[in-house]
Amino acid sequence: MSTLAGNCRGLGNPYTVQVLLDLVQTKKPTMVFLMETMIDNSRIEAIRAKMNYEGLFTVAGPCHGGGLALFWKHTNMVEIKSYSQNHIDTEINLENIAKWRLTCFHGCPERTRRRESWNLLRNLANQSPLPWAVMGDFNDMLRANEKRGKHLHPSWPRYGRTSIKSRGTVNWVEERLDRVCVNDAWRGLFPPNKVVNQICVWRPNQGGFRFHFENTWLRDEGCSQIVEDCWKNNNSLDIFQNGWLINSRIK
Repeated sequence: MSTLAGNCRGLGNPYTVQVLLDLVQTKKPTMVFLMETMIDNSRIEAIRAKMNYEGLFTVAGPCHGGGLALFWKHTNMVEIKSYSQNHIDTEINLENIAKWRLTCFHGCPERTRRRESWNLLRNLANQSPLPWAVMGDFNDMLRANEKRGKHLHPSWPRYGRTSIKSRGTVNWVEERLDRVCVNDAWRGLFPPNKVVNQICVWRPNQGGFRFHFENTWLRDEGCSQIVEDCWKNNNSLDIFQNGWLINSRIK
């Protein structure tokens, strides 16, 4: 069993949807949790159909921002226990596996509400004795060494809206905001287990596409070969592979 979580920063852009569909096709997760969907339920339902998943639960965000969506493969495997604009708490029923609990979490992005996010998790922790996993974008760090860059991580309240800032410059800052936390009972239920960070590019909808090179593509071992092949063939690049997207015309 595998679960995919990501802050997609809006599903209104077809490039972002294509990134999602490719990840689902290659990783084949049992559940998918998306944050900051920023679209209405009918459009999310259309994406569910494209993914060929049976289950879907959404939480609308304030105005035109925010929004959560949880997709799952089989109709009866997920039971929703509680939800808010920052979480979806569920119980999971899988064949031949004891019932367990998954909380999909999106921490408050506003620095003045960081304590509110942690208090929400504290309250949820007391609501069930089941094996428990929490995953999502916490929008905060646990300790100072989870940040790399020129500015030290301040004490409470904690800062950090995005995980990477000023990419490719001397002001590059990386912060560990996305995480999965589990209790000992969950570890015993799923040995072995691991968390993998998938490099992908969620592109905002800017009205017209303009090519920007992403340094993270260089970490993909197939990037250089794909670019070289297209350059030799003088082709238009519209390539989506291993979680990253290039769309431009080579001249």
